[in-house]
Amino acid sequence: MIEDVMKLMIVDDEELLTKLLRKIVESSFSGIFAIKTFNDSELAANYIIEENPSIVITDLIMPKIDGQEILRIAKKQDKGIKVIVATADKTLTSSINCFMEGADNYVCKPIQPDDVIRAVNYCKQGLEHWNKIIKGKVRV
Repeated sequence: MIEDVMKLMIVDDEELLTKLLRKIVESSFSGIFAIKTFNDSELAANYIIEENPSIVITDLIMPKIDGQEILRIAKKQDKGIKVIVATADKTLTSSINCFMEGADNYVCKPIQPDDVIRAVNYCKQGLEHWNKIIKGKVRV
């Protein structure tokens, strides 16, 4: 699951937001992630199946395939894929539903860089820990 450079994908129907998220991740995690962005959720779903990214950041409300379905696709592909849901829907029901589907983290819009950095770092650390377990460097 973890290579030297992890694959991180961003999917949001708003192009400006994908650019902002990419800039936040690139500036905070330079050289750690190979980043791919999508404004079309169908293309993003295909990428998950074909490329098995380490981390997915997805908007919740999008045309075609919504973020909850992107989350389901990612977890069906590989339960180890870390998924961060970004949304303007700040209701408790929305966040509970995402976590029940297997989301690893949740950030609210408007996007705050520190929230994104914290969420990505949390996922990255989880992947690194899992990689150490797989390599036998950590006992469970």
